[in-house]
Amino acid sequence: DMSYPPENIRASLPRPAARPASLKVEDYAFVALRLLDAAGPAGWLHTQWLTWSKGQPHLLERLTQHSLEIEQLLTPVAFPAQRDDPNWNRYSDLAIEWKNHAQRNPADLHIQLLHASNAARYPHAYLFKQMLEQETGGQPWRLTWDNYLQEEMARGRTSTYQSCLFLRLWLSQGDQQQQQAIATDIMKALSTQPQQAMITISNIYLIDLIDLRDLIDLIDLRYLRHLIDLIDLIDLIDLIDLRYLIDLRDLRYLIDLRYLRDLRYLIDLIDLRYLIDEEYIIKMLCDILKQEGKTLHLVLLSLYSIVASTDEPLPPSIERSVQDSIQHIEQQSQKLTIEQRLLLKALQRKLKPPAASIPADISPEMQARVDEHAIALHKLAQQSQITKSQVEEILPACIDIRRVSEDKREDAGDAYTVQQAAWNLLDTSINLEADAWPVVLQALDNAEAIVCAAGALLLQRDKQLPQDIREQAIPKIMGLLADEELSRRPLDPPGYKIWRLDDVLFETLRALTEGR
Repeated sequence: DMSYPPENIRASLPRPAARPASLKVEDYAFVALRLLDAAGPAGWLHTQWLTWSKGQPHLLERLTQHSLEIEQLLTPVAFPAQRDDPNWNRYSDLAIEWKNHAQRNPADLHIQLLHASNAARYPHAYLFKQMLEQETGGQPWRLTWDNYLQEEMARGRTSTYQSCLFLRLWLSQGDQQQQQAIATDIMKALSTQPQQAMITISNIYLIDLIDLRDLIDLIDLRYLRHLIDLIDLIDLIDLIDLRYLIDLRDLRYLIDLRYLRDLRYLIDLIDLRYLIDEEYIIKMLCDILKQEGKTLHLVLLSLYSIVASTDEPLPPSIERSVQDSIQHIEQQSQKLTIEQRLLLKALQRKLKPPAASIPADISPEMQARVDEHAIALHKLAQQSQITKSQVEEILPACIDIRRVSEDKREDAGDAYTVQQAAWNLLDTSINLEADAWPVVLQALDNAEAIVCAAGALLLQRDKQLPQDIREQAIPKIMGLLADEELSRRPLDPPGYKIWRLDDVLFETLRALTEGR
């Protein structure tokens, strides 16, 4: 009903309607429908809006009036998907000059937009239709829309829940009381619609995306696809490393938001974070965790997102509750999937970070030694060969986050930490002395993922590696790649690029085999 399929497709749908076996199935089905673009619901709704524009022109007129009132274009029409689309410039001009068009002819604005595209915004086009039809003269249109969106969210449908939330946040701009009501609804939904509520919580707390470092190695991060509707990804530094977000290909909606200036949702989600009772949410999530239901991975992701969003330690009682829940789940380790085990490790890492990753105040004498160490590491890049003892300095330095003094950073190659000085060295060509090779091979077995990666990069960068060392390294790396838990360990080197340990291992394996 929501997508208005053509009669030939509607006739082939099962009766009674099919029900998804799991949230995963439902979510993938929704993503698949969106990726069909004009050949799927987005195109069907576009056709329907062309029909409605003739039979019910007052709907588009009213939508234009609402747009003028809030000074932001609301439209059911999606931006053309391809830049080479002949309608690209036409739609862009309409989107930029929409106010002038709207004031001249309210209904004609959307008709022109409809003719400049072949797809609607799905599911927004459906939601707009329902809300416009429910409007009456008896109450403000914003209240009518919010009531409808609240009712639709209560259904817990994958296809509409997050879109309804974003629209409600947009309607509540400047109204803190209403924003608090939305936050309360989300907290209550943990008891009634826990799956969608947990997706929302994850999105709210992972909005900065930097926290994806620990999660990028997970098998299935489909729930983060809703962040795509919020962020102007064109301005991100390293877009290629966000390819693991499953719906990233759906750029039509990114461009649409960019031109229609809908990015206020991002600010609203961050504001919502401060209206949620985090301790209540964590307690609820811990209770759900102990129930061992089908949403275990989603509960763990939600817990992780909250813990990772703050530098402040959790209150002792809350931390104990989380640790107790983790221990309860670990007792079921044989039943856990790779994804669930990795989430557990990522959560534990945030609760109890390694000692080396916790900065500490140091004396002036120790600071001088830290600066000397970072500068010495930087100078190694000019050496013709790296010795065994120098490799033994480089590897532990990869987890040393002690800061370099500001006046010494330039001498250390603009490194802010000892770790960064060591990691920068791994980005250069390196020649290892013969007695250093066994140390590098041993680093592949290190429990710290970043040391393992450093060992792999040293092998990868050495262009004079002898054949016998290659033959020893190849089976070691293949063994690591065959073990999903070892190869998917969180990897968090300095800098903004998101690294994956298995990518580093694959690249090293390729370099070793090509050099045979």
